[in-house]
Amino acid sequence: MVAGRDLLGSVIYDNYDRLQERCFRLNGDAAHSQDPPSRLTRIVGNERLKPSPDGTLQVRANMILVEVRSGEKNVYGARLEYTLQPVDDSFKIRRKKVILLDNDEPLGNLTFLL
Repeated sequence: MVAGRDLLGSVIYDNYDRLQERCFRLNGDAAHSQDPPSRLTRIVGNERLKPSPDGTLQVRANMILVEVRSGEKNVYGARLEYTLQPVDDSFKIRRKKVILLDNDEPLGNLTFLL
């Protein structure tokens, strides 16, 4: 309990196939929760990099996302955690975690990808 409230978490475990399915639905005509579509902008900063002994790269950052939709503006702040896997001369995301700063408060319908 925090300040007299139970902590309720929203956890989404998307593997690659599930993420592709969500993107397909959001881009299709049947995404009624995104009609009209949200206009989004993200600011990511304060990146911190830490190499791991297994060759992966641990990345932490802060994000502010602003959504404008149907005359309403919502602002979301979050901490981001990534595990990046080296592949050839680049990196691929092996794991991504988004921790919303207001994750213990009621949230609207997040119908876009963080």
